[in-house]
Amino acid sequence: MTIYPDRDIRNADWTKKTKDVRIGRRRRRARPKGRAAIDDRSALSLAVIRFAAKKSAAELIKSAEEAMAAGRVRVANRLMTLAKRAGASDSAATKAVGRALPERTSTKTRRGKAKADTSSFVGAKLKTVTVTLKSGKKKKKQQYVQANGKPLPPHIPPIPPNWKDVKWNPDPKGDRLVVARDEAGRVQSKYSEKFSGGNAGKKFSRVGELAQKREDVARQNAGNMRHKNPKIREAAQVLALILATGIRVGSGRETNAKVQSYGATTLLGRHVVVKGGKVSLQYTGKKGIQRNVPINDPRIAAELKKRKRASGPDGKLFKVAATSMRKYTDSLDGGAFTPHDFRTMMGTNIAAAEVAKLPKAKNEAEFKQISMGIAKKVAAQLGNTPTVALQSYIDPTVWAKIKP
Repeated sequence: MTIYPDRDIRNADWTKKTKDVRIGRRRRRARPKGRAAIDDRSALSLAVIRFAAKKSAAELIKSAEEAMAAGRVRVANRLMTLAKRAGASDSAATKAVGRALPERTSTKTRRGKAKADTSSFVGAKLKTVTVTLKSGKKKKKQQYVQANGKPLPPHIPPIPPNWKDVKWNPDPKGDRLVVARDEAGRVQSKYSEKFSGGNAGKKFSRVGELAQKREDVARQNAGNMRHKNPKIREAAQVLALILATGIRVGSGRETNAKVQSYGATTLLGRHVVVKGGKVSLQYTGKKGIQRNVPINDPRIAAELKKRKRASGPDGKLFKVAATSMRKYTDSLDGGAFTPHDFRTMMGTNIAAAEVAKLPKAKNEAEFKQISMGIAKKVAAQLGNTPTVALQSYIDPTVWAKIKP
């Protein structure tokens, strides 16, 4: 009998005993056996955990492999995590799920809809090669090549050597070019410049609209902080914090990261530090970056101190999930904005303010030096790296004034 969770979880005994399933603000009757309403994140987590309770590590790995082959990435990742807790080694779990990667077809992602069926992807392998640096010195490094040892085609972007189970797309017109797993076992992808550029253009266009509507959105959000619905009040408080500091919204889902990271929706009471009458947020951000974010707005500082007292050191400051925040920001001023857009707007504004002070660069080398210096300031505010700031958080049109 198969133990693929799409069937076993939905037929589990708990669905018979549960009269209704809470999804958002609605309460609705559970569907008949075999069609339980487990699409909600919390219900899915409960279902997977209960399913895994009586399974061995080997059975969980098999379930994860079957889930990945069917495109159920979220289920597969959760099962793989539970398999490790049950005693499976990292390499065994990652290798098992990696075997199913070629069978997985793409689905609609946050970046857009990628046209790529990974069943046509082929394997790659690591090889030590000698490269010549600009200084003329030669250096050995590891890079991915085709299975026959030949270099990857020019349409394939660079692949980090620490990725495993790498598959690449032989179609140069494909949107999704590489699929693999990182050190934590998470699925990672690389896309074509055309696909990434198209989505980036849409994002920066949306951010430009947000910048024009910023005052109206902030005013609407301030009104929602007094809304009679507690969920809307919580979401408004989180957005006010993001608007003031530019911190990430955060996520409560399992990421398999080596270090637990936090964002606005997952901050705990201990992350609010009060010293000398000043308030700051001190926590571990994405990629393990240590953040120390001063809170200069007295109203937000007072609110954080109040929430710190109410939650205690290990309690959450805000009772709202990242998914609810996306729905909330999507509703503001009809702009279909995302929490990420507010961070991008802040990064672009910081860069624009710095560019406004400078004359045109004399040459390309000077321009790169200036842009990297500005990117470092943006990265310091947003808690990421200068490279990420340049690629994702600064509108390219900002550089027109100083570009040679």
